Amino acid sequence: MELFVSNMTCEHCVKKIEAVLKANKIKHKVKLATKIVTIRDIDETKAIEAISSIGYQVSKCA
Repeated sequence: MELFVSNMTCEHCVKKIEAVLKANKIKHKVKLATKIVTIRDIDETKAIEAISSIGYQVSKCA
């Protein structure tokens, strides 16, 4: 599943998002160029809540 993080603008953002996903044991891949976070976890709600909890705007990709 892919998530779009509209306000992910730099490598610092990537590191923060990676850290929160890792802390929640969510398998992921973050691409700054496209602002896409690919989640390899069944519980997408958990990933969305984790990223949102640190101040990022997240939406599911179509």
